[in-house]
Amino acid sequence: MCGIAGFAHKEFSPAQAVKVLEAFSARLSHRGPDNTGYCLWSQGGSYSVGESAQKLSSERMGVDIGLMHRRLSILDTSEHGHQPMVSHDGRYVIVQNGEIYNYIELRSELENLGYSFASQSDTEVLLYALIEWGSKAFAKLIGMFAFCLIDRVDQTLMLARDFYGIKPLFYATTEKGLVFASEIKALSAFPELKLQPDLFSLRDYLALGLVNHNERSFFSGIKSLPPGHCLKISLGRSLAPEISSFLAPKQARLNRKEIGFVEASQELKERFLRSVELHMRSDVGYGALLSGGVDSSAIVAAMRLVGGEQLDLRTFTYAARGESCDEEAYADLVINKVGANYKKVLLSSNDVVQNLERLMRFQDEPIGSTSLFAQYRVFEAVHNDGLKVVLDGQGADEILGGYTPYYTAALAGFIQKGEWGRACSLIGYLRHNGRLSLSNLLLRTLTRLAPDFAGQMIYQKHAQGGVNAAIDWQWFEKMGISADYGKTTGLASSLDSALDLDFTSLNLPGLLRYEDRNSMAHSLESRVPFLSPEIVGFVQSLPEEYLISPDGEDKALFRAAMRGIVPDEILDRKDKIGFQTPEQAWFKELSGWVEGRINSDSFRALPFLDVAQATRSWEEVKRSGNGFPRAVWRWINVAQWAEAHDLDFEKSV
Repeated sequence: MCGIAGFAHKEFSPAQAVKVLEAFSARLSHRGPDNTGYCLWSQGGSYSVGESAQKLSSERMGVDIGLMHRRLSILDTSEHGHQPMVSHDGRYVIVQNGEIYNYIELRSELENLGYSFASQSDTEVLLYALIEWGSKAFAKLIGMFAFCLIDRVDQTLMLARDFYGIKPLFYATTEKGLVFASEIKALSAFPELKLQPDLFSLRDYLALGLVNHNERSFFSGIKSLPPGHCLKISLGRSLAPEISSFLAPKQARLNRKEIGFVEASQELKERFLRSVELHMRSDVGYGALLSGGVDSSAIVAAMRLVGGEQLDLRTFTYAARGESCDEEAYADLVINKVGANYKKVLLSSNDVVQNLERLMRFQDEPIGSTSLFAQYRVFEAVHNDGLKVVLDGQGADEILGGYTPYYTAALAGFIQKGEWGRACSLIGYLRHNGRLSLSNLLLRTLTRLAPDFAGQMIYQKHAQGGVNAAIDWQWFEKMGISADYGKTTGLASSLDSALDLDFTSLNLPGLLRYEDRNSMAHSLESRVPFLSPEIVGFVQSLPEEYLISPDGEDKALFRAAMRGIVPDEILDRKDKIGFQTPEQAWFKELSGWVEGRINSDSFRALPFLDVAQATRSWEEVKRSGNGFPRAVWRWINVAQWAEAHDLDFEKSV
């Protein structure tokens, strides 16, 4: 796990290149505190690689490409694992952020083809895999990655990002070149970029809470390379980027497997255990996040099964003691079952106030909820325990069908297909178990089945009404930013489409962003075993009823696969919590702080918010006692974010 950054530029002098690369390094130091490496290259010459950018630039007349790497040493912690890495023949150079978990198997395959290796690192294996197999190498990889590969002979630069976007990679183009980095804060050091808000992303966030749902960032002109894509530029011809896909994750749904439920559960168990075992490969200490839910409990139990009794298994839990969202008892059950060492994190409402500025500095962009504080502080506990790697259950819900809204998506699908028996069975389950009231169930299902224009009208009313009436939505229209309320999983009319939307755009990308920045804020590598091609592709090829069973059990196949490994008390849970914070209670305590933020100068500087109306709305919220609206949280985030980056909204289009 590391931080990477670089540029391709037509007119940089060595002094300018060094200044930019050193600024990149300073802003990404948290991602890789163990070592820094640089590469400078001019067309027609060889690469200069080393730990000092100043020394590399001393004899150069110009610089066409500059690379920077901040290393968090995980595999081969010796100097042989330092980056940038150059191929034996000097033709290629690579910098990578991430891990290739099956590097041992790929290395053996490459050695049989005649390749030799100078290190025990996965990055060197990735380098020669790309040299040997080209774009076909991607199909062989199991891991998370974002990398830059330079070819001195073809004079090309290629960026690539892993299949599901676990690792970040941002880029921007200017009149004179291209710049890229693991985080936006590094790009802000590039002299030709001035941070301005992206009003399309801002509107989607304020209206629907969407984050990272497409290639746009919250900053105009700064884009995220889509998962499973490559970006190439040619220095010899043009610096205009060409973007292409090397993997289409949704293709699996086109080929449904004919496999029985019992056989499928056994195969999923084997794939899951194999994935956990691969994700445990490390030359440094590691642990696991444990909420007490099905996914994290399965990872912890699998780690014990795979690692044996000799494994020093360490878990880290957030406990919301005395609150309805507390899962500590379930986490304790798993800890006692597998015999793990544990650390628990407790939080108060004051943590929100004390950590908001710091958290947003690491996140770069507005955030969705206060659950990020819990995650941030748990990662801090992992770091303080002396570990560099942690396993987590991110991604399981989006592939296995673990969220409550998926029930209404499945119900809508049954109705469309005329499967009334299955529809009635699911309705009965939901009513009996109190998952949704009948009125709520019917309203959500009818919204999914409504014509597109009707569904969009419903979501427009939902997004722009209530406390959000304090936003001047016409201001966005005047700025040329129109609404698209079709971009919501609540309009998906089948379980497949709802899962695809959440997986590719509406949910998982934002969660992965939060996880990456929160973990790297503490120089910690977070690994997600559920997001392995072997698991994702297999699950996406199975019938829908293996995810939500005919009798209404969510994650049905995975629960069956984990019987005998995870305690039944966990597998039989009907609720879902995760690292959820008691927001409603917290913001009752923080009422004065919220009012202070609404009346702050940064809040008043937002041209699309009516402060007087916002104040009235907040007073009504307090009087009603109906809970804290997430929309108010988004207002506060935007004001804090705009102030931190000195943004000018009037000049952003």
